[in-house]
Amino acid sequence: MSTLRTSALVMTILIGGTVAAVQPAAAQDPQADFARELAALRAEVARLRTEVDALKGGGGAPAAAQAAPSEMLESQVAELAQVKVESSTRFPVRLFGTIHASVFANSGVANWMDNPNLVGAPPADGQTGTMSASLRQTRIGFLSDGPALGSFRTNAVVAMDFFGGIPGFQTGQVMGLPRLLVAFARIENDRTAVEIGQDHMILSPRDPSSLAAFSFPLLFRSGNLYLRVPQVRVEQKLTSVLRATAGIVAPVAGDLTGEAYLFVPPALSGERSRRPGIQARVAYVAGDADSTRLVDIGVSGHTGWERRGASLARNWATAPDASARREVIGVAGEFFVGDNIDAFGGAT
Repeated sequence: MSTLRTSALVMTILIGGTVAAVQPAAAQDPQADFARELAALRAEVARLRTEVDALKGGGGAPAAAQAAPSEMLESQVAELAQVKVESSTRFPVRLFGTIHASVFANSGVANWMDNPNLVGAPPADGQTGTMSASLRQTRIGFLSDGPALGSFRTNAVVAMDFFGGIPGFQTGQVMGLPRLLVAFARIENDRTAVEIGQDHMILSPRDPSSLAAFSFPLLFRSGNLYLRVPQVRVEQKLTSVLRATAGIVAPVAGDLTGEAYLFVPPALSGERSRRPGIQARVAYVAGDADSTRLVDIGVSGHTGWERRGASLARNWATAPDASARREVIGVAGEFFVGDNIDAFGGAT
């Protein structure tokens, strides 16, 4: 308001000056006319100054209106300088990602050249070994915070990489296809969380960390149970150190064979069972992910079914696991037993 009033004051002075300058030269008493106009202008200026002072001293004027023009300009420039991602719902959205470039060399017959987890037998001609470079493990995603529902917060995550295969083209090696990693929504407070979507399964949560194996963790299909799977799960803090997680997961059986691209997933033995898998984990947790000290000891389990002909075959697994960290030093591991768990990489 003060800026508008000041502009009005300047415009009044300019208009008044212009009017005074264009008065007819034939006026009978130019000096008397000029004196009257000058007195009127002075009165108007005094009135406008009184209003401006009243606005500056009043408590009801917005803070932005009372700020100096230079401060307002600096604030606007700083706001425009920020790079923002906006959603149509106006909730905060944060992008994240990793450009992952790898140069690899294999002395044997690796099943996946850029992230091998199995080594095949040498061919008859004895020619083995590969070398190349890839960016298929590059990852991109976003996180979004949703509305608060009472004491519960809502949020969602979607992430993908380019490890979904290559097109059947002469140079398809450099055209990695997108692959869904995770896509889930959560509603949670300090004690309870409900999650719906695709995420790491509840069973066997420990995976080796390696920048070389970014798309699939090390030892997948050769000793490490692992899967990202559609699920509905509930997490609960039972006490300050005791936590429980339980949920149902999609009945993935892992018995798809062949190398052809499929647009529609076929009905395999897991889907034909018409039953979801059930998983749960109970853990002792001291500390949290952001603290410098953390101890997490738990045991998890899975049970599911597959239809083979007219009968149902059960698959199951149990996995105790532990993780401890102090400052930047940590150790983690797990042990599992089970049967018919090829879907999780434990039966190859």
